[in-house]
Amino acid sequence: KKLNRDKLSWVITDTPIRKMLPELEPLIEQVPGVKHRIRIMRLAAGGIIRRHSDAIDRDAGTANGKLLRIHVPICTNPGVTFTSWNLDGGKIRAQMREGEIWYLDTRKPHEVVNRGKTDRLHLVMDVVSSKSLLNLIDTGRA
Repeated sequence: KKLNRDKLSWVITDTPIRKMLPELEPLIEQVPGVKHRIRIMRLAAGGIIRRHSDAIDRDAGTANGKLLRIHVPICTNPGVTFTSWNLDGGKIRAQMREGEIWYLDTRKPHEVVNRGKTDRLHLVMDVVSSKSLLNLIDTGRA
């Protein structure tokens, strides 16, 4: 932030691509709350996102007004594995399937490996935490 003070006043806006993908709007609308950023993230076949954490993101968390990261797999394969480490060092491995919605606490260490032959595409949304969003995460029902 010290090196990019002029960018702190930037406003997040939709790009023209959003209008080109109207099929995604029903997915976006299924997630309650104010969306901060919405993007499609690709991990190429054979790609790796090495273990890291987004712990420096002070706006992240589950408290009211904080940002939650939601993943919606659009295109994936059985060779894609997401691994997250708990604060006690324990691992959680998951395979996110198309049609599912996942909350990820990216403040904890995590990595993704795509051992498949096709790219992985996820709709990723940073959403302002709210009671209705937390209820969806806790129960799977909006």
